[in-house]
Amino acid sequence: MIEIHNLAVNRGEKELYKNFDLTVETGEKFVIMGKIGCGKTTLFNILTGFDKNYTGDISIAGKNIKDCDLPNMISFIGQNPDYQLLTLNVKNEVEFLSGKKINKKIIRDFELERLLERNPMTLSSSEKRKVLFAGVFLADLPYLILDEPTADLDKYWSNKILDKIWTSDKTIIIFTHRKIKCENIFNIK
Repeated sequence: MIEIHNLAVNRGEKELYKNFDLTVETGEKFVIMGKIGCGKTTLFNILTGFDKNYTGDISIAGKNIKDCDLPNMISFIGQNPDYQLLTLNVKNEVEFLSGKKINKKIIRDFELERLLERNPMTLSSSEKRKVLFAGVFLADLPYLILDEPTADLDKYWSNKILDKIWTSDKTIIIFTHRKIKCENIFNIK
């Protein structure tokens, strides 16, 4: 479960969140939608541990986020894949992201066969995103937090990734400005 209570975030004169509360139950899929610039990525950065400039209480699996071992609890994919790709080939990248040896199922699921020895930075943006998804699904951590997960993907891959998300047992929060069908949608103004 992810719980946010009384979150307040200000950036200069702009108040992004005030007394913001949100609970995402274990195994639940939740979409947070809003226009560009409304604070979606700020909340993504807070939940992934990159931004500590806030007040309020956030807990994951009953522990304060500041005391959590986030790398062993949460997988995430940000808006720009280039910021997450660090190794010299796709095989090593997937293994680095997941902390596990790559397997044939993941290679097949994400159609990475011909890309394994390529440098991730030479891939198209959609191929980079597939590499990141391969890593987070291989890692198989209980929480997945995604910022604009279908950016750069064609309809086939958007649907394939979303199907994989909806059928997983992970607790998932998706931040997007695009309409995504989901039972649990929260709109940020």
